[in-house]
Amino acid sequence: MVTTDLRTGRPLGGARVRAFDFQNRPLAEGTSDGSGFLTLKPADKPFYLSAQSGRDIGYLRLNKDSALAVSHFDVGGEAVEKGIKGAIYGERGVWPPGDTIYLTFVLFDRDRVLPKEHPVLLELTNPKGQLIQTAKPAKSLQSFYAFRLATDEDAPTGVWKTHALSEA
Repeated sequence: MVTTDLRTGRPLGGARVRAFDFQNRPLAEGTSDGSGFLTLKPADKPFYLSAQSGRDIGYLRLNKDSALAVSHFDVGGEAVEKGIKGAIYGERGVWPPGDTIYLTFVLFDRDRVLPKEHPVLLELTNPKGQLIQTAKPAKSLQSFYAFRLATDEDAPTGVWKTHALSEA
C-alpha cells in the first residue's frame, strides 16, 4: 500500500498503519518508508485500516459493498492478452513549472517474463519535444515503480510527455 498526504498529494513517509478485524483486534502493523510504501501481511481479513502521522489519524473501512458504483463510467480499460504493457499515472494532471512531479509506473507482465527486479527508466520530454530528464525509480514495490521528477522554475508551460522504458 502507499500512504499519501491528503493536503499535498505527496508520499507520506513515517506513517504508522495498522489493520484491524471486525472485533477491533489488531492484525498487522507497519510504518511507511520515505516514499510512502508499506507492505502489510495481516493474519486474517482486515475490516479497517488506521494510519497515523503525528497527531493526525485517518481510517479506511475495507468493505467491498461500500465501493462506489462505476456502472455508468467507462472503466473497462484495455485487456492484456499477451506481452508486456504498462501505465503511468500521477496524483494530479497539472503541475506548475518548478514543482516536484510524483509519477507511478505500473508494469503488467502477465506471463512473468521479466525478472522480479527488472530495471525501468522514465523519460520526461518538454512541449518542444526535447528530452529533459531520464530518471530511475525512487522506489519500487512489485510491479509499481515510483518516480520523482522536477522541472525548472522557468520551464515552458504546455503538454509535457513521459514514457517508461526498459533499462538495457
